[in-house]
Amino acid sequence: MVAGGRRMSDIAAARALLEELPDAESLAARLSILSDPRRLRILFCIDAHPGIRSTDIAAAIRANGSTTSHALAVLRESGWVRAERRGREVRYHLQDPLAHEILHRVGARSDRSAASRDTAP
Repeated sequence: MVAGGRRMSDIAAARALLEELPDAESLAARLSILSDPRRLRILFCIDAHPGIRSTDIAAAIRANGSTTSHALAVLRESGWVRAERRGREVRYHLQDPLAHEILHRVGARSDRSAASRDTAP
């Protein structure tokens, strides 16, 4: 009986939590931007170097300018980054307030995983 009662309270608590979260479909669509390795590399570059030029991003990720421009357009349209024109240059900054935190958490977790692989017997 206790196990069944606990299970019901766990289910109720989980449902209550889900009701407080944003719409799962829109959140999944927003986070799907991170599923592309090129866009993820671009976000890491912009996070590490706010105001980086698009040409420098292309060089850093070893991609051509048009491929990088397309990825940047997707990131702009989805609200992850913003472009700032300075004369003939376009510089990029993170726009989404959670982007910095997400990138640091993902990067830190990745660093820990690599470190544990390096030290494994």
